[in-house]
Amino acid sequence: MLNVTSPISIDDIAMQILRRAQDGDLKRTHYWHGATWEFNPFQPRHLFDEEFRKDPVAAQRDFGADPPAAESPLIDQPLRFWTGVHYDREPIATFNYTNITDTTGKQYVGVELDRLDYEFDNQYYIFADAGVSFDSFALVCGHPELKEADEYTKEVPRPLRLPNQGAFDKGVHITSLPSAADSPRVKGLAMVGGKPFYPDPESLDRLNTVVDFCVRVVPTQTREIYFNSIVDLIRDLSKKINIAGVWFDSWNSESAIQNIRSMGIPASKYRLTVGDFLSFRAQAYNDQISMLPPRLDDGFNLSANGTVQMKKNEEEMSGEAVCLLETLRLERSTDLKKIVQPSLKGKIRGRGSDDLSRCMIGLNTVIKKSVANEPAGAKAQRLQRQQMTGNRGGYYLPGQK
Repeated sequence: MLNVTSPISIDDIAMQILRRAQDGDLKRTHYWHGATWEFNPFQPRHLFDEEFRKDPVAAQRDFGADPPAAESPLIDQPLRFWTGVHYDREPIATFNYTNITDTTGKQYVGVELDRLDYEFDNQYYIFADAGVSFDSFALVCGHPELKEADEYTKEVPRPLRLPNQGAFDKGVHITSLPSAADSPRVKGLAMVGGKPFYPDPESLDRLNTVVDFCVRVVPTQTREIYFNSIVDLIRDLSKKINIAGVWFDSWNSESAIQNIRSMGIPASKYRLTVGDFLSFRAQAYNDQISMLPPRLDDGFNLSANGTVQMKKNEEEMSGEAVCLLETLRLERSTDLKKIVQPSLKGKIRGRGSDDLSRCMIGLNTVIKKSVANEPAGAKAQRLQRQQMTGNRGGYYLPGQK
């Protein structure tokens, strides 16, 4: 049987069959993957120039047999985004997955710390998204880092309007808005490299978010996620690194927040806004976020023209690879006012999610906001919160009330 098809997305059945054939999993199967002009010599590439001018992403998908990660991607310059993936780095921690059976016979899947060196110079921030029976439990950890101005090779971010911010004065950069996640007005209460962070107002672009590990726990058909193992994981991490705080997406997290607070670790809910996504994109494009690379055995990379290359399904990849894939797959709504869920989310366990990408964007947001001034009028409330809660270190916790 001969089957000729045009792939619609990187996750459609044609691309899955192609990857299985390339890996040798499909026996007695021959495959060929190429563009229309490679398949049909009577239709050379220049005949499609007009299509590429109209919509290069759709043309590359329809005629180049190279589908994008998303139809209306948030990351519209994937090659520029990919320069923030630093191949000289590796996760600071490794993890083991566990199968747990409680006294009633109920079965769960959990996670435990495998390796992590002691390191108390930096303050580490954690952002988590709590799934139970279908979505994964995702957790991303990172820390702030100063980068010298002469290390930057990219252009300065151009002015940008965030939703609900209104017009701003001529010549005023987005970072001077008091509610921007990357505001330059820094109060110097966070620890960076073991020292209090006291930069001058011009040094915003030197504050980087460094992603240190990405981990997710995927439930199975018979095993839900064991939340106690997540709390135990935070406790084990706190014995080896200084945790500034843990933030959760609001869904299904209250119990975990209370347990983490009982350890003396600040924990809060934080709901991401579209402005957080746009700030992340601008900072990623301008070398202010250091992301971890995929592992060699993930079979995941970006091609020279910026399209995703996958040799495995994502449920077989590392957390770091899945985090990058999910971020590339984030989509904006047609009116560009929302970040919409991937079309595959909730259909196949371990695939089509956005949990890790949201955690990485949330991590970047809380790091930048925790060292930036609150809007005018909130200072007295913050001081009162610190007095009432004994907030260690004195830094502001986004989402804390």
